[in-house]
Amino acid sequence: MTPPALEVRNLHKRFGDLEVLKGVDLVAHDGAVISILGSSGSGKSTLLRCINLLENPNEGQIIVAGEEMKLKPGRDGALVSADNKQINRLRARVGFVFQSFNLWPHMSILDNIIEAPRRVLGQPKADAIAAAELFLEKVGIADKRHSFPAQLSGGQQQRAAIARTLAMQPRVILFDEPTSALDPEMVQEVLSVIRALADEGRTMLLVTHEMGFARQVSSEVVFLHKGQVEEIGTPEQVFEHSKSERCRQFMSSHK
Repeated sequence: MTPPALEVRNLHKRFGDLEVLKGVDLVAHDGAVISILGSSGSGKSTLLRCINLLENPNEGQIIVAGEEMKLKPGRDGALVSADNKQINRLRARVGFVFQSFNLWPHMSILDNIIEAPRRVLGQPKADAIAAAELFLEKVGIADKRHSFPAQLSGGQQQRAAIARTLAMQPRVILFDEPTSALDPEMVQEVLSVIRALADEGRTMLLVTHEMGFARQVSSEVVFLHKGQVEEIGTPEQVFEHSKSERCRQFMSSHK
C-alpha cells in the first residue's frame, strides 16, 4: 500500500488563549481533491498554514508521503522543526498557493518561477527555464514570461503563482482561497486552471468560498466549525445529506 500523500493527526493550534484548531485529522490520498469549507474563523487557512509550518501547531503530527515531520517544542510552546534539512525537503513536496500571489515584484515572471527549482532543487538553469515555459503554457500565460508582476492582472498573477508551485514538482498543493483577492471576472480563469490540475490527478487541498466549484471538482469535502471537523464526505454527502445542523445551515446560506 502506498502511504497517503498527506496525513494530519490531532492538529491543535492556539493563538494565546484562543484555540483555533482543536484536534483536526485529515488524510489526502494521491489524486484526492479535498475542499475545506467553513465560515470565517473556523480555522481553514490556519490548518493549511500549519501543514506547511507557516504557522507552528501546538500539538499533532504531519506526515508527507509516509514521512513524519520531525517537530519539537519551541520557546513559546508551539512545535517547530527539529530538522531543517528535512523540513526544507518536505516543504518542497507541499506546494502553497496564497491568496495574494506573493510573487517577487523585482523579478520577471520567468525568474519568479525558476528561482526555487534552481536554489532548492538544484536544477540547471536551462532545465528550470524549459520546465517553467511548459508550466506557463499550461496556465495560459506563456506570452507573459518576461513581464513583471505589476504588469499582469490579478488573475494572471495568480496563474503565475500556480505555475511557480508546479515547478517544484510537489506531491500535494495547498490552495488558500486562491480567488478571494480577484475581481469577479478573473475568478473563472483561475478556477479553470485548478480544474485542469484536478483532471490531471493532482493531489490538492483547497480552502475556498466558491461552493459550486468545490462541489464539482472535489473528491471529498471537509466542513470545519470552531476548529474541528464537523462533517466530512463526498460532495453529495456534505452538500445534500449532511448530518450536522451547523453544516446544513452553512450550505443553505451559501447557495
